[in-house]
Amino acid sequence: MNQYSKTLGVFILLISYLNSSIFSHYSKDNRYNFSIEYSDRNDAIPIFKRNGVWGDKYNPKSGENIALMNYRADIGVLFDTLYLGYAFRYDMFIKSDKSTLDIINLIKNRDDLPLNHKYSIYLEALGFSSDNLIVSKEFELINSNSTNLKVYGGFSIIRASKMQDGKIKAKADVVSKKEYDFDGLIDDYYYTNNRIYDLKVDDSIGYGYSLNFGLFYRYNKHSFLFLAEDFLSNIYWKDLPYSQVNITSNKKEYDSDGYIKYKPSVSGYELYKDYTQKLLPNLMLEYQYKYSSSINLGVGSQYFNGYLLPFVSIAYRESSNISYKLGYDIRFEQFSLELDIYDFKASLSTNDIYDPSALNINISYSF
Repeated sequence: MNQYSKTLGVFILLISYLNSSIFSHYSKDNRYNFSIEYSDRNDAIPIFKRNGVWGDKYNPKSGENIALMNYRADIGVLFDTLYLGYAFRYDMFIKSDKSTLDIINLIKNRDDLPLNHKYSIYLEALGFSSDNLIVSKEFELINSNSTNLKVYGGFSIIRASKMQDGKIKAKADVVSKKEYDFDGLIDDYYYTNNRIYDLKVDDSIGYGYSLNFGLFYRYNKHSFLFLAEDFLSNIYWKDLPYSQVNITSNKKEYDSDGYIKYKPSVSGYELYKDYTQKLLPNLMLEYQYKYSSSINLGVGSQYFNGYLLPFVSIAYRESSNISYKLGYDIRFEQFSLELDIYDFKASLSTNDIYDPSALNINISYSF
């Protein structure tokens, strides 16, 4: 069962606030732009202890628990309102339940398992890593003292080298304080590296595209920002490893302390198939109210794979070149601070100083 924790560690982890990250290169008059984003958010597990003992900061929700991870680096050049750039992306979405996380936590802690207890196991993973060539353009449709309307459109060509897309459904019955029986199904599992059981596979490469859209509207003191990333977007994989297998604990092995090892017996289908991976659309809507000449109040939400991720913010503009923003992410209980000083922008958000389960770091520079 230790492999379950390894699987969750690899999978558990897309995307910090979309705020203006997709089209942030239009916010400056400078021609060149460079940015780095690190985002790692989940409901239950301290991110720096994910591969070790989770400790007393393990705090799952009673129902579904999700995890989002996004690493991204962008570099590009702006020609008036046309942007050309390159981006590296690593995106992952994980969904599990409290029962799955509880038994993993007990095993990682080497705690006694509750006799005769039955655990349901559910884990879903969707993600990829890719190199991307980006073309985007801004269109300013209205620009007056009271009203401003801008539309952004973007297109990315994707070359992907890593992916995970599949589900585990299983049951584990505790038979002693150190042992359990389990059986389950690995359902429609596509991958470039099998994280569920040991299996060497050939490398695969996927090619595809991503569409992005943005709209900004301001009327007097009120403004709205809508962003959509990866809508109607696909990656096409050739000869991708695929498993549809049953797993059981028919053959058991134990460690030196008498704890059962996760060494599943596998039966089913292992193939290579062509596969179209549909990217999950990531949407964001934000409303801002200009409270005064230097203070803006904001409220909005990200919407991703059926989950609303609301946030609030207050921004203070010290001068035309210096501003600060405080924010709060409601689901992950993250406080954030953003600094925008001349051509440099940086933000940090976390829900704990020492053992966060959610941490975002963003840095960008325009010149």
